[in-house]
Amino acid sequence: MAGRAGRKIVQPVVSEPDRVTAILAVRDGERYIAEALESIVGQSTPPGEVIVVDDGSTDATPAALEPFAEQARVMRQEPAGVAAALNRGVAAATGELLAFLDADDVWTPNSLACRLDRLAASDEPEAVFGRITQFISPELDPAARRRFRVDPAPAHVTMFQTMLIRRNAFDRVGPLATDYVIGANIDWMSRARTADVRTADVPDVVACRRIHGSNVGVRARDRQTVDLVQVVRAHRLRNLSS
Repeated sequence: MAGRAGRKIVQPVVSEPDRVTAILAVRDGERYIAEALESIVGQSTPPGEVIVVDDGSTDATPAALEPFAEQARVMRQEPAGVAAALNRGVAAATGELLAFLDADDVWTPNSLACRLDRLAASDEPEAVFGRITQFISPELDPAARRRFRVDPAPAHVTMFQTMLIRRNAFDRVGPLATDYVIGANIDWMSRARTADVRTADVPDVVACRRIHGSNVGVRARDRQTVDLVQVVRAHRLRNLSS
């Protein structure tokens, strides 16, 4: 996603964690939401703002959020999907930098610190990505655990859970498309390439993805092919017109 040749847009160096807004969307996440939030507020350099958008939960998610009332701003909406919930969180954010986490995943303790350091480097990237690992949720019984194959090796992926981005760069790309069930992240990253967002990577593991059988990618597997075809088609059209 590194920018194409052309005039470099000079960005201010921003390294203070209090300028970061961490955004998390959740629906019916009572089991894992507390652990996700603990990994955010327990950072070695915590963000200055945490926004949780509850996308119409019908379980005990509101009760699970209550202990974080002083640390996170909770917004509730009728069910509209993860992309719409993240868009609402971005719109409400006051930070100059944006970071994201899925409601069933966790950040590593230095996740934010290592990305902030890289973002403040002299080459002034607009977004920084780290690595991610996967783990099978420990409460699953042995039979359930055998259903999944997880590669424990850290992987470099351009996804929202591993991204720290300047707000003005995010706004240049625009909000997530809300017509995808599971392809909104891929579509947004494709648009970011077209928008010449300058990116950098860190070798650190910044997020851990929980596998538990209720992941969106598992539940919406039938929709996955449809969404990916649409994303690829849109990406090709953007490249042809650029």
